[in-house]
Amino acid sequence: MILLTVLYLSASWAANTHALPSNHPQFIEDDTLLIYHRQLDIFTNRSIYHIIWSCFSTIFACTWIAVHPNIPAPNDRPWHVFGRRLAIMGYLLIVPEMVILWASRQYFGARKIAKRHKGRGWTKTHAFFLIMGGFSLHQDGVFLRTLDVTELEELAESGKVDWPNIREEEIDDRSKGDFLSKSVVILQTSWFIAQCIARGVNRLVVTELEVVTLAFAALTGIIYFLWWNKPLDIHCSFGLGTSVSEKLEDGRLSPIPIPSPLTNRITSSPSPTSPLASSIASSLSHSRYTLNRLKIYIRKQYGRVLGIAYIILIRPFEPLFSPIVNMLQCTSLATDRSRVPTFYSPNIGDSDTWGGLIAILVSIVFGGIHCIAWSFQFPTYTERWIWRVTAVIVSAVPISTSVLSVIVTDIDESPDAPKWLIFMSALTTAFLMASTIIYMAARITLLVLPIISLRSLPPGAYVDISWTVFFPHFN
Repeated sequence: MILLTVLYLSASWAANTHALPSNHPQFIEDDTLLIYHRQLDIFTNRSIYHIIWSCFSTIFACTWIAVHPNIPAPNDRPWHVFGRRLAIMGYLLIVPEMVILWASRQYFGARKIAKRHKGRGWTKTHAFFLIMGGFSLHQDGVFLRTLDVTELEELAESGKVDWPNIREEEIDDRSKGDFLSKSVVILQTSWFIAQCIARGVNRLVVTELEVVTLAFAALTGIIYFLWWNKPLDIHCSFGLGTSVSEKLEDGRLSPIPIPSPLTNRITSSPSPTSPLASSIASSLSHSRYTLNRLKIYIRKQYGRVLGIAYIILIRPFEPLFSPIVNMLQCTSLATDRSRVPTFYSPNIGDSDTWGGLIAILVSIVFGGIHCIAWSFQFPTYTERWIWRVTAVIVSAVPISTSVLSVIVTDIDESPDAPKWLIFMSALTTAFLMASTIIYMAARITLLVLPIISLRSLPPGAYVDISWTVFFPHFN
C-alpha cells in the first residue's frame, strides 16, 4: 500500500507539471490531446504485444499460480492432478466469487482448528494441512484412508493413534510455495494495479483487457490473504500408523481399497451451518429434483413438447452446478477416502456465514471494476452496450441469486403441498439455474470481448509511462 501511494503521488505530481517550450511534436490525436502540454520525457511507446503479455501473464499468476489445490490421492495420475487444477482455474475465471467462497470457508475453518489445538503447538499451517488432506491413516504400512478433523480428534482421544508430531517448518519444507514466491506474485499484481492507476491519473487510455486484468489482480490479494498459510502443491500426506495388535473397532476405519482415480467424485454434506449458504446450496443441490418434478408436471399438463424443451435447454447445463454446490457446502469426505474432495472444507463454527458475506462483497467489487470501462471507447457502439449490460449482470446476479435462494428454501415442497406451489418452486429453481447460466455467459463475454477489442485500439492506448523518470538513476 505504501508503494502504491508513493506511485500515485508521483504520477499526480508529474501530471500537474507543465513542460517548458520545446521542439517536440505535439500529440494531435483525440485520445492524447489532454497530455500535449506535459513533459514528453515521462512518456514512451508500447506495442499491442506488450499489452497482451502484461495482461495475460498477470491473469495467469492470478488464476493458476495463486490456486492452492488439495492433496491428490496416492494413485492419482499427473494428468488427473493437472486436470483438477485446470478446472479450478476455469471456475476462477468464470465464477471467481465461488472460488473465493471456498477459500474463505477453508480459512475460517483453519483458524478455528488452529485455535482449538493451540495447546498442542498447532498453527494455521497445521490446520490447512489437515483440511487439504495432509494426514492419512496407515496400518502395517498400508494406506487406509484420509482423515478429516473429526476422525483425527476421535482417534487421538481414544488412543488409537498419536497426535501428529510434525513441525510447521516440516510442512513448509514440503510446500512448493514460500514467502518469497508468494510475495513475487503479490508484487507483480500490485505493479500492474499501480500502472493502471498511473494511466488513469495521466488520463491515458486503459484498454478493456487491462480492466479485466485489474479485476483479477484485485482478487489475488484476497486469495493470498485467505490461503497465505496453506501449503502449495503438496502431493503426499503425512501417515499416522496404528499397530497390528490394536485392531480398529470402528467400522468406518476398517481398511478399504484405494479407488481408481476415475472413480473419485466430489461429494457434499447435507447442509452447511450458514443460513445464507444453506439457502443457496439447498436450492442448487435440489435443482435436479425440482426440475424433474417440473418436467413430469409439464408433461402431464402440457404434453411432451415442453418436456423435450427441458431436456434440450436445461438438462445439459446441470453438470455445471455440481462443482458450484460443492464450493458452497462440501464438508464431508463421504465414501471416497483416498483424498479430500476438490472443494472440501470442514463445517466448523460460522465459517460458511463469513465466507458467504465475503463472496457477496467480492462479487460487488469484481463487477464494479468492470463498470470502470462504462464510457470507454469501443470499436463499435454495439460492443460498448454489450460490455455495459454484462458488467451490470456480473454485479447484480450474485446478490439477486442469494435472495432468490432464500425464497426457494422457504417454499414447502412436501408431497401434500398444492400443485401450484410445487410448480412455483420448480419454476423458481429453474429461474435460479437460468440466472447462473446467464451469469456464466456474461463472464465469458467479458473475457472474450476485450480480446476482440484489441483489433481497433485508440491511439492513446499505445502511449506508456516511462517509470525511470520517477526513480533516481544514472544516465
